[in-house]
Amino acid sequence: MEQRINSWLKNLTSVVQQKFDLSQATFPPFVVIAKWSAVAVGALVLSAAANVFFTKYVLFPQLKHSKLAKDEFSGPALVMVVERPKSEDFKEILKRNLFNSEQKEEVVKDSALQAVCSAVKSDLPLKFTGVIYGGTKETSLVLLESSATKQADTFVLNDFVPGEAKIVDIQRDKVLFVRGSTGCPEFLELQQPEVAKKRVPNLARSRSGAAQAGGGSSYDFTESGFARGRDGNIVADRRWVDKALTSDFAKTLQDAKASPNLVNGEVKGFVLTRIRPDSVYEKMGFQDGDVVEQINGIDLNDAARAIQTLNSLKNENAIELMVKRNGVAVPLKIQVK
Repeated sequence: MEQRINSWLKNLTSVVQQKFDLSQATFPPFVVIAKWSAVAVGALVLSAAANVFFTKYVLFPQLKHSKLAKDEFSGPALVMVVERPKSEDFKEILKRNLFNSEQKEEVVKDSALQAVCSAVKSDLPLKFTGVIYGGTKETSLVLLESSATKQADTFVLNDFVPGEAKIVDIQRDKVLFVRGSTGCPEFLELQQPEVAKKRVPNLARSRSGAAQAGGGSSYDFTESGFARGRDGNIVADRRWVDKALTSDFAKTLQDAKASPNLVNGEVKGFVLTRIRPDSVYEKMGFQDGDVVEQINGIDLNDAARAIQTLNSLKNENAIELMVKRNGVAVPLKIQVK
């Protein structure tokens, strides 16, 4: 066998020499080629084994847990079995509750906040004596009276009142404040005035009073410093106006209920209801259901503007109101002397 291989190699060498003119070249014997081939194959095997070891135990140590599993379709298959992480590995994450998986921390905080910060009655030296509620806290206005000075002033949302308290909510019968950095709310409730006793309407009484004044038949109502004519025009002196808009302003706000008149979702004036007997509104001739749309040409489209406009009337010599009664516009003029 060896002789045949050597003979075949010599013939191959002769052909190669003739082909490439390699007259001086010699071909190594079979034994030498076999030895070098064995060395090369061994080197390849060792290199592959070294690569597997380096990959399995150095680069990807988790592969040492891999094992063969039988696949029902393709036979044996390599399945990676990774060691399950232990709860100790996540101890710090669970302790800090970074992902709030169970929402325990927030629930505890919210419960504590609700327990500590439930709204309580305020001890501020103020009385909540009047409100014009515009439908939302942003469009409403409150009248607060100082318990010490008896002076009243108007406030809107986010205003600060005496006592360094900030108004955070305005409701129909309640105003809420916060003081300091706690953010805990406190409230004052609207103080309702005593209901006036029922009596004979002022209209009949005023006519008799006007008659006694002599030549007063053209007036529907008169009293000291005030007279309302049958044509709706009113004459009042400065003291009467100042009393209604300054010293008795809280009472003026409470003597009738003013509700926003909504037209297509927008405020267009205020509807007067629950007009109290002997109130400024009754004396001026207002009736339940009247809508005051303008004062001196200013549209009343929110509560804050309504109060600001009323405050601005203190120094006016002429006041014009546009009132809508049963859908009909009724102008009302007041002359201040």
